[in-house]
Amino acid sequence: SFLEYFVVEELWQALQQGKGQELVEVWGTCCLTKYPKMPAVISFVAEKLLDISTKELREETIGMLLQTGSSAARSVSARENLLQLIQMSKRERTKGLSPERLQLILNAASNAITVLSKSGFLFSVKAHENPTFFRGIQVPYADLSMAQLWDVDLTDADLSNCLLAGVKLRGANLTRCNMANVDFAQWPMLNFSSGIEALSLTRDGNHMAVAAGHEVLLLLKNNRSSAMWKTDRQLWVSTDLVWSLAWSPDGRHIVGGLSDCTARLWDARTSNAGPVLKGHTGDVASVAWSPDGRQIVSGSWDSTVRLWDAISGNVCTVLKGHTGIVLTVAWSPDG
Repeated sequence: SFLEYFVVEELWQALQQGKGQELVEVWGTCCLTKYPKMPAVISFVAEKLLDISTKELREETIGMLLQTGSSAARSVSARENLLQLIQMSKRERTKGLSPERLQLILNAASNAITVLSKSGFLFSVKAHENPTFFRGIQVPYADLSMAQLWDVDLTDADLSNCLLAGVKLRGANLTRCNMANVDFAQWPMLNFSSGIEALSLTRDGNHMAVAAGHEVLLLLKNNRSSAMWKTDRQLWVSTDLVWSLAWSPDGRHIVGGLSDCTARLWDARTSNAGPVLKGHTGDVASVAWSPDGRQIVSGSWDSTVRLWDAISGNVCTVLKGHTGIVLTVAWSPDG
């Protein structure tokens, strides 16, 4: 937003020029306590702190953002300042506070843990030093993307509405942890009756082909439902397995690499079968379309790569030289 832009511009100009300390202190305190809806400011501060060359200057800078300006306050390490804000949010320390004061503390704690997370802080190390440090903390709406929370005890913590994309939670204790509306940045899971061997999306992302067991299914994106995807129809079923799938660039055709040493084409609109690409002497492990849609490349367990005419199904070229299975094939962008 414009507000976020001007705040970070004022903050950084003041820090860079070594003046405007009062401005930095006032706005820094506001950003960490009164404006939790300004994630760009918090992210900017964290990123800029990583750019600062010396640890001493980095610590002093965060201290300026968190404290009122006294030299004694700024001498405390920035990391400890942030951790103290998080500690202030613990449930046993916020009992009896007015709603306004409580919200102020939760905002500060959420932003503090966000800055630490984006700075690459190892929460697991702190938890090893003090196993109960993070118990009962309240940091709703914090951005903990990629946070290192291995073996951290978060019993009774409030992580509601937090962004947890790529968070490391191995060994973490989440007993009675409030995780309402957390966002792992993942789409809803798709369940099938058989194992998934291959899948492929059209370029517009609205159609998906899935090889599940001995059948190929076509799915449609459903933006009106929380399920996101719905099965349209069965494209093909056989006793053979489909190891790989690929959509043509125009989204009209699908090619699949099979365990019967062939690659097969289907018309995605009508489900009609197209040419069968024969010639490999081993399972076809991978397939890909040329950018112009005129050719198909296939890689096989027979250690060869073959180029095919997508219209006739005739082989164009056989590339030999590999001594093992060719698991993946791809075209260069210019074809």
